[in-house]
Amino acid sequence: MQIIAADRRSQMNLKQDERLSGELITGRRQLLEGMAFTPGSTVIVDQGEKLS
Repeated sequence: MQIIAADRRSQMNLKQDERLSGELITGRRQLLEGMAFTPGSTVIVDQGEKLS
């Protein structure tokens, strides 16, 4: 699973959640830097409506 956080604050909060330990949590800036997605994986976008 890959999680894209809306901002740094959200990213830090998500990283502190022990239920998400071991999951890839990145900021939306990674999308601009050519982030590669794993085929067949799940992508969760935190506050997705605000990223557009």
